[in-house]
Amino acid sequence: MHRIASIPGDGIGPEVVSGTIQVVNKLASKLGFQIEFTHIPWGTNYYKQNGQFMSDDALDVLRTFDACLFGAVGDPSVPDHISLWGLLLKIRGPLQLYANVRPVRTFPGTKSPLNTAKNGIDWVLVRENSEGEYCGQGGRSHVGHPWEAATEVAIFTRFGIERIMRFAFETAQSRPRKKLTVVTKSNAMRHGMVLWDEVAEEVSRDFPDVDWDKMLVDAITIRMVAQPDSLDTIVGTNLHMDILSDLAAGLAGSIGVAPSSNLDPTRKNPSVFEPVHGSAFDITGKGVANPVATFWSAAEMLTWLGEKDAADKLMGCVERVCAAGILTADLGGKAKTQDVVDAIGSLTAQSPQESQFVGSSSGVFFINTVRQAFFSSSGEFPPPEDTLVGSLWAPHSSTHEETPVSQWEYDPSIACVLGQAPPQQLARDLMMVYFKVWHPLFPFLHGPTFLHAMESLYAEKDATEVREPSQNKHNTSWTTIFQCIFHLASLVRADLQLPAECRIQTPISISMHSLLSPLTARHDLLSLQALLASQLYLVATMSLRTASTVGGCMLRSMLHAGLHRCPFRYRELSASSQHRHLRKRIFWSAYALDRYLSQALGLPLGVQDSDIDVCPPGSPEIHKPLLHLPPPDTPTPQPSESEFERGKKETPFASYVQSGKLTGEALELFHKSIFVRSISQTSVLVLTTSVHKWWNSLDLPPSPLPQRSSSSSHQSPTSIATIDSTPFNYTPFFTILYQHLLLLLHRPSLSLPNSTPEFASALQSCISAARHILLALKAQRDSHQALFWPGFLSAAWMAGLVLAFACQLGQYGRVKGCQEISSCLEFLRIMSTQWEPAKHCHRALSLLLRAVSRLDTIAGPATAPPSGPISGTITTGHSTDIGTGTGNTIPAMGSRTDPDPKNINPASISLDESHLSPSTSRKKRRFDASFTSSYQHPSGPSGSSFGPGADALGQIRPGESLDEGGDRLDIAEGASGSSSQQDLHWDQSLGLDMNMVDLLQEGNFDSLMDLFGQQYPTF
Repeated sequence: MHRIASIPGDGIGPEVVSGTIQVVNKLASKLGFQIEFTHIPWGTNYYKQNGQFMSDDALDVLRTFDACLFGAVGDPSVPDHISLWGLLLKIRGPLQLYANVRPVRTFPGTKSPLNTAKNGIDWVLVRENSEGEYCGQGGRSHVGHPWEAATEVAIFTRFGIERIMRFAFETAQSRPRKKLTVVTKSNAMRHGMVLWDEVAEEVSRDFPDVDWDKMLVDAITIRMVAQPDSLDTIVGTNLHMDILSDLAAGLAGSIGVAPSSNLDPTRKNPSVFEPVHGSAFDITGKGVANPVATFWSAAEMLTWLGEKDAADKLMGCVERVCAAGILTADLGGKAKTQDVVDAIGSLTAQSPQESQFVGSSSGVFFINTVRQAFFSSSGEFPPPEDTLVGSLWAPHSSTHEETPVSQWEYDPSIACVLGQAPPQQLARDLMMVYFKVWHPLFPFLHGPTFLHAMESLYAEKDATEVREPSQNKHNTSWTTIFQCIFHLASLVRADLQLPAECRIQTPISISMHSLLSPLTARHDLLSLQALLASQLYLVATMSLRTASTVGGCMLRSMLHAGLHRCPFRYRELSASSQHRHLRKRIFWSAYALDRYLSQALGLPLGVQDSDIDVCPPGSPEIHKPLLHLPPPDTPTPQPSESEFERGKKETPFASYVQSGKLTGEALELFHKSIFVRSISQTSVLVLTTSVHKWWNSLDLPPSPLPQRSSSSSHQSPTSIATIDSTPFNYTPFFTILYQHLLLLLHRPSLSLPNSTPEFASALQSCISAARHILLALKAQRDSHQALFWPGFLSAAWMAGLVLAFACQLGQYGRVKGCQEISSCLEFLRIMSTQWEPAKHCHRALSLLLRAVSRLDTIAGPATAPPSGPISGTITTGHSTDIGTGTGNTIPAMGSRTDPDPKNINPASISLDESHLSPSTSRKKRRFDASFTSSYQHPSGPSGSSFGPGADALGQIRPGESLDEGGDRLDIAEGASGSSSQQDLHWDQSLGLDMNMVDLLQEGNFDSLMDLFGQQYPTF
């Protein structure tokens, strides 16, 4: 228990001391140390009531405490020499507080008025505090006469000079530059100052590593202004350093941030810590005093008491608040005293790494308003958050909140589920792959911190050291991050496979579910990064439902941490620039993954765009601390050079986030509610325009060039070194995103009657998108870049469905379509080794290809396809022959009227010539049993994935039809067929898991098959 005497004193002293005690108490509660403040009412009011500034036993009272936090002394109604000698100097001398230490430095967010201080100011001034000019010796004689005289005797003792000089050299020795400047005036003060110089020379011999020099007091004022970088630690007499320390504070930015420590280095007496600024009666009671000097004094006090971590944390919070622009008027800001206290208190109570955001609807801002109305009692008023939100943690239950990454190790309870750390060289290779492929799209990690943590993980440890089981709560997060990162990299590099003991246990969903409790217990950034790493790995392995569950938990944690609010705007969330940008990257990475999962699973959006108050990545920051959004007519600020460079690095990330935003808008437009049956065409056009605009604004390099050998038509082997040295090209990736977005926008129109212009336009747009998807997939494959993103699978699957559908309708050349569908099958075959659902997609599309090819064979030779869509296409429920464009009509499907033979194109005949009723074209589809049994799984033993009539890559052999084995597909209920035929549903025939929303992108497989059946029962 640290017992502290609190002497607020006069003027602004009570204001700044009260706020500082509030923050220090909160800090002690957070970090688990005990501190107790006792109020002592000495000062001008005490003097007016008792005739003296402190009690008779004041020194004995102070000696019962460990330290004293002092505010200020001085009142216009009492002469300064009476108040100063009656209180502060009456404490310093008798308690032998001979070392007065006054550090000054330029804080982030503030600046020195000197243009010569390009790097700011960082000095420590050591003032002799017990003798010299302030020893109290002297007097006045002949008072009231013209020859009245006054003497002020400066006393310098060898003992006093030596002890302060030794203290100054030790202080300089402890600082990085090890530089000391001794201030003197020995040219004019020929006795005391000469002794000062001599003692300095003698003491310096004991500190050979300290670079020291000597300057006259008048000359050093010039040096402080003209060459501030040449100074570091400065020592001088009581009078000289009293003056120079105030000058130094002004040069650093303001005297309002200057602290001081009155130390007894022998520790026989309690030391006194006070701000330099004095009582400042001109601003007393206005609530505008700068409390930073008192906070810094309190931090010096905590260091003196042995609470170095607490002191560092307090100063870190002070610096972050200043950097955020929360400044009082003396530093050029508009913040009030309580604004600074609240901001520092918020960051002190909960680290910005784990800030628990409390929004305005909770009433927290109204409580602050009421508290400020009762300012005199606000010092003991609990923080608004404490009155509204229960704490998750018992008092003093947690230790230091920020554990350095150099002090972590694999958590055994997590490693038994996610695997052990891989060998160092393998880990290094996997790390490089991850930061090359995944990190540009999802930069939720801070690269230097990750490297530091990795260096710590693989650092050699003393084998003789007995290590206790670590209770570091960050072990869980770091273990999860590392294992997920290694596994993500392993997915795209078959040559970098993890050993068995390093792999995540199967089933993956159970392993990942076990992480939710430890990772969601806190709302700190490291836990969110671990959740993001695990979610990204789940997405990459197509465990989409588990990824969605993790995402739901992560979303709430992000909201609790306030990541949906701009850290540049809200002072409670403001910290260093690195921290602010990391918060933004974590949020937008989670946002993009949420958009993908919402589309893939057909779920509502996890967070609405209207809930977000964070500027997108790659865009200039429009928020400013303590200010709301600028008026709508305010021009967008031009990005600075650093912002431009950052935006350039974030191009893939920003582009992917924008595609996610457009995806969310499409989901809101088409799939917001099942009760919405009509969509405004204008809305569709506006969104389509936005998609095109996004695509046209992308600054993408050309697609990667294919790398093939001259001796083989297959992919040529490429050295690992070449792959590693080649930058990853995201052009195919974004091409597929763009075309898939177009499919998403136009696909709903394919449910319209196919005689409508909307249907025809949407179908052609979908065909174009499907073909471009295939080209992009080919570019990705031929350049030996991994098909790393599961969206590639759904894009290939949807492209194949669109092409098959178009061929069936006669809106696309069947031979050409069959070749492109075969290309889809090739990509699905490649993906089937990575994702199990690709095998089901492959099987389904193989059946559709067989049906389309059979129709083409019946219609005419496969070797002579028409140049355009096959004419004579039969339509459902319409009488216009849209295939020929002649306007000739044929009866709608289901009509029992025989058509005029001369109006029928032979190519329009499908599998049989019977006319079917609509009821027989749905739900029940019959297959020849031999057709079903002839299909082989992509991984089947024969090596062929496509059954009879296709080669290993799914290409139809010239001159062969897919019914050469005698298989016959008869979908007419009651149509003649062999007795071996069975009535089967589509799902039974295809052998699919009909809960395949992961692949169908919020489209139900049954409804798709019904769509084919409605358009053409022969399909």
